[in-house]
Amino acid sequence: MQGGLGTPGALSHAYIQHPPLRCDIPDIRGLFYDDANKFLIAPTADRILYWKIVPSAPAGPPNSDPVNQGPVLSVRYSLDQKAIGIQRSKHEVEFRNRETGETCIKKCRADTETILGFFWTDCPTCDVILVKTSGLDLLAYEAQSNALRMVDSKKFNVSWYLYTHESRMILLASGMQCTLFTGYQFSAGGIVKLPKFEMLMSKSEANNKPVLAVDDVHILDRINMSLNLYRFYCDAVVQQCTLPTYSSRIAVSAVDNIVMVHQIDAKVVILYDVFLDSYAPVSAPLPLLVRGLPSNSRQTTQTGDSQSGSAYDGTIYGEGWNFLVPDLICDTENGLLWKLHLDLEAIAASSSDAPLILEFLQRRKCDPSMPGQHAASVAISPAEMFQSVFALVEDEMMGDPGYLIAVIMEFLRSASKAGLKAPPNFYVMMATLLARSNRYAEIALFVSNKILEPSKELAVQLMELGQQHLLTRKLGMDMLRERGLHHDYVTALLQDGYFLEALRYARKYKVITVHPALFLEKAVAKNSVQSLAAVLSFFCEFTPSFKTTSDFGRYRHILSEMV
Repeated sequence: MQGGLGTPGALSHAYIQHPPLRCDIPDIRGLFYDDANKFLIAPTADRILYWKIVPSAPAGPPNSDPVNQGPVLSVRYSLDQKAIGIQRSKHEVEFRNRETGETCIKKCRADTETILGFFWTDCPTCDVILVKTSGLDLLAYEAQSNALRMVDSKKFNVSWYLYTHESRMILLASGMQCTLFTGYQFSAGGIVKLPKFEMLMSKSEANNKPVLAVDDVHILDRINMSLNLYRFYCDAVVQQCTLPTYSSRIAVSAVDNIVMVHQIDAKVVILYDVFLDSYAPVSAPLPLLVRGLPSNSRQTTQTGDSQSGSAYDGTIYGEGWNFLVPDLICDTENGLLWKLHLDLEAIAASSSDAPLILEFLQRRKCDPSMPGQHAASVAISPAEMFQSVFALVEDEMMGDPGYLIAVIMEFLRSASKAGLKAPPNFYVMMATLLARSNRYAEIALFVSNKILEPSKELAVQLMELGQQHLLTRKLGMDMLRERGLHHDYVTALLQDGYFLEALRYARKYKVITVHPALFLEKAVAKNSVQSLAAVLSFFCEFTPSFKTTSDFGRYRHILSEMV
């Protein structure tokens, strides 16, 4: 691991949380982020895969939508998620109704203008904003007729633009140096036009007309090595402050009203509190670290601050890192999505100014996992109860676990009565303890009566326990299927050797996230010409790009030798 991963105990005030969302799907054609719906999107030859980015929830296999084959420059789902917009080229955007599969095409005049991008809006007068080099097209999308209707058009030259859904604001750059800006806000309250303004840049002897690029919208003065922050009002744009930078390449993130300025060349991050009048750094420049799962989300007793160096083979601030608004990092080279976090405890420990740090901490949001945040006003959360009590008792328990099972049952009953949701770890532990006592019939009874609440974690544990009891393994597989965890169900079928059944299931539910090599290896192991031929035929039809892969050539050669 290079460039700032650090070692256990290394000091840092900001970190990225392991594990990241991992997109290791074969044959994807890039990664896109839809900030309006918080989707990470990965197109393939004929499908759009997407993950919903939800805080504190593990990401499972992606959802998918079928699309027409062709190039993909960008993808955005409508705000009601009933339609998909796909930019196919610099002159064409395709809109697809997810329910009917019907498409409509919006084109521009190829000889005079190009499409820079588009976005969906909750503005009452229009649904889609098409950004072109000749200005903006405000369009209404009519789902029933699957058509676009022009609402308005705003004509002016545009070199590049930036839009964030959180602010509902678009900045359009123009001029020879791209320093003249026009701004609009498209929100549920209507359309607001911001006053035009110019961003001034310092000149060097080598370049007295520096050109502002889209990546420079937050670092405006490379010559003076400074970062200029602007505040936007309806009737004015005011430069708020100027911050020094120490790297020719920087990126800016925002976490809990803290501005993180990433000094990419130096591989450190500096924190600024935007509510302070002094604009002094909150802390000294320190590296960005990778940290493991928080302890209250583990079933084991690993420490939450352990560094996860072995789990990430990339480079901190690598060439493939794209910083997304406001606090995400997309590692396109490794197919990973990271989330940025603040270490408030480390920040507090490194400051000797008690009044200042108290004010700083009071301006931060509460951690939702902290005690006292539940509606029932309990002293400790079920997750913390599991980690601090039940997990430790299980580790030290000797003999018959029947008493611990009874205690867990009573705790779950009380939690349910108080309206508190118990984490899946409780049900996983219950199933494990029952299996340890050879009480498999009770496991089946508890699962059928929903006493053991269904979850992916419980299903995986039931399949693990089912290595000694086939009916219990079947319970786990049925739970995966019933919860719509198609990727995991197909993988489980493959592990059990039912690869033809796995193929049929994959075809029925369009499961394209399981690598073809897993099916092909099972077919070869069976030493059946018909089975291998069926698998090859399936993937040639199911995944058009499969014929261009090395797996196709390799297993086709094996098939010819078997014949």
